[in-house]
Amino acid sequence: MKIFLASLAGFGAAKTKTECEACKELQKGIERNLEKTRNQNFGGGNSNWEESRLGSWATSETRMIQTIEYACQGDFRCSSFLEEHEEDIEDWFKTGPDSAPEEDRIDFFKQFCVEKSKACCEDENAFGKDCTPCPTNVNQEICSGRGTCEGAGDRKGKGGCKCNSGYKGKNCDKCSSEYFLEAEITMTEKPLCTRCMHKCKECKGGKGKCLGCREGYEIEGEINEDGTHDCKKPTPPPTPEPEDNIIIKNAEEVSPESENQHAGAIHSDSIEESPESVTVESSTEGTVTERPAPTPDPRFAVDAFANKHEDL
Repeated sequence: MKIFLASLAGFGAAKTKTECEACKELQKGIERNLEKTRNQNFGGGNSNWEESRLGSWATSETRMIQTIEYACQGDFRCSSFLEEHEEDIEDWFKTGPDSAPEEDRIDFFKQFCVEKSKACCEDENAFGKDCTPCPTNVNQEICSGRGTCEGAGDRKGKGGCKCNSGYKGKNCDKCSSEYFLEAEITMTEKPLCTRCMHKCKECKGGKGKCLGCREGYEIEGEINEDGTHDCKKPTPPPTPEPEDNIIIKNAEEVSPESENQHAGAIHSDSIEESPESVTVESSTEGTVTERPAPTPDPRFAVDAFANKHEDL
């Protein structure tokens, strides 16, 4: 019986998958549903009678629909692959994928992902149309054990090494910028790259082995014969002393104490000696001018004399 798949393909498209990825997604969904329905039955209550009339639950059409129909969970690319190979997948299910003897079971991945669709490579460490082996080192480690093979197992895969942070090169066997090789290695050893100190732009080692300084730092000390050096933050200029206790008077610096003493002397002299003129300082221009002293009123002097003699 044909399984109606139009509704499955109608679910919103997720991120684009390759045909191999779609086949693997379908395989995972089928295996999940096979496990979920393994111990179920037709639901009538009499399993022996049901199987004698309806056949084995393991390969029944009812179970097949429950297993396959929801395998893709709305993934558009997976549903498209299922629709394309629907009849072959139905025939595969009837062979008893989880009920037939182990030696008679047909592997879904090999049957559909590798042979029928030719979407995947049987070797998970191969890539491309001809399933070329991924790059390895002398120890047969993929990308020297410091990265992954892009598109491994996929006939659409590119196969280049995608290196881990700190590594670069066709086989991830070199240190990228801002990293240095921790120690000399032999051909059979994995490279071990360590991040440079934060103040180094690039480096050949740890402290004192910078090759250029990051922004905000400058070279410290002498440059070594191999061009390496240390880096430091620039020394900030000295902070000037505060000038809150200094005022300017006639372009000369004097302290507030001397200013008060000077003002007191002027006041004392004006009382005792009664000068003919009074010195006045301009607060706006810092200049000194003179003006006549006020003339005492003689009436005040007579009144003061009379009051003095009344007391006697």
